[in-house]
Amino acid sequence: MFVRNKIASGLLLVGLIAALVALAHRHAVETANRTVEIALDYQEIEQIAGATGKTVGEVLDRFKAAGATSVAIQEVTVGDLIDNGVLTLLPGQMFSVGPPATMLMAGDPMIAARLWRHLSPAMDETGDPRRFGTYLKAGGRAIPVPASVAHLRLIPVGLDQMAVFTVRFHSRMGVVARLLNYPGANPRYLEEQMREMNDFGVKTIIFAQDQALGFRGLIKPMGRLIREHDLNYGSVEFAKQKGDAGLSLAVKDNLIRVHSITLPEMGIIDKQTAIERYARAVRERNIRLCYVRLFDFASADPIGVNVAYVKSIANAVTAGGAKLGVAQRLGDPAVPGFIFGLIAIGAAAGLALLLLSWFEIRPAAALPMLAVFCVFAFLLAFGAGPMGHKVVALGAAVVFPILALTWAVSERKPGSNAVARAALIYLGTITLTAAGGLLIAGLLSSRPFMLKVDQFAGVKLAHVVPILGAAFLVSAGTIWNRGTW
Repeated sequence: MFVRNKIASGLLLVGLIAALVALAHRHAVETANRTVEIALDYQEIEQIAGATGKTVGEVLDRFKAAGATSVAIQEVTVGDLIDNGVLTLLPGQMFSVGPPATMLMAGDPMIAARLWRHLSPAMDETGDPRRFGTYLKAGGRAIPVPASVAHLRLIPVGLDQMAVFTVRFHSRMGVVARLLNYPGANPRYLEEQMREMNDFGVKTIIFAQDQALGFRGLIKPMGRLIREHDLNYGSVEFAKQKGDAGLSLAVKDNLIRVHSITLPEMGIIDKQTAIERYARAVRERNIRLCYVRLFDFASADPIGVNVAYVKSIANAVTAGGAKLGVAQRLGDPAVPGFIFGLIAIGAAAGLALLLLSWFEIRPAAALPMLAVFCVFAFLLAFGAGPMGHKVVALGAAVVFPILALTWAVSERKPGSNAVARAALIYLGTITLTAAGGLLIAGLLSSRPFMLKVDQFAGVKLAHVVPILGAAFLVSAGTIWNRGTW
């Protein structure tokens, strides 16, 4: 097959060399990006500190020594401040003239200033506060708030400043912000949030609960603000947060891939499996931030047990060649566009070889057919962007397994030893199939695919079509009459 079609075989070889060039670019970028961040949850640190009579700072120091590099702090809401006694809710209080007003009393002027800084951009300025009868009172002043108490409780008011101070300045660890979405978010509120992240020294934000901040209508502005404020968006794999896919595209280069084990999973997973899961995520899927939930709270020594758990994760991660620190953005492989075009030509040559092995095509017609295939594939990969790469990759995933089978049963193999011929057929079939995989990997060697923002399309087709194709070829006698098993 390949001897008779030297031009197509040569073009396939060119495509494979181009794929190796693309993968070399990819390998260089991935090798340079080996820093992994291990983040703990601040609320869990508080719980374990309270249970053992230690300060949060003392507990953080233990975990830092074990390999933890940062702490994820979830922002508080007005409802949290009320529940914690920082704000006092006085319903039905008479204030000046008019109907009874619900009062939010802030004894600390700094808390009141912080609240107003967050509430003012969150509120709809066109609203009339008198129709809600809600006031924020501090320092002898009562500021009307145009929202009902039920809505007011949901409004996030930023990170706990004392928590940020403890993490950054006492323990010298990084802060990962966990921000909340809420129905009243508007562009001015998003801008204030991102500015405060810069003030707090936050590098990466991860969204809490099941929605990204700005979902639905403000995902693109949110992505733009993240880029403008030089922040990283931590996309948690398998979390299925609403808005994650759109925001991952909107932030472009400012993306860090995060792996975490959810609280329900933590209740059923064993410790060794959890450790191996983090290590495998770092090693195999470009995860650069491990959000680690603590394991055992019911223990004679909960701090010691969890410190050992975190240390085991750190050791497993570094054993794979990574180093601990602040997660960095993945660099751009910067594969030239014509390289992708050459890879696509290799895939097109594989299709031509397959057709030439099935049908008796005269050389005068075979050469134009090969030229058309190669030009079309080159234009797809060179000019159609990621979608073109996916189309050509899917074609390679379908063509090369069938091409390998065709070669296995249609070529007369040299030698008289049956075992040697069987081994040759086996290795040749695997090599041809792997050649298709190499072309696919080369085509997907760009940052969106490496970060899983974009992915190979057509997995089911790639599994089913080669099997159906093989069945058709054998049952129709297209290749069966040229050889034997």
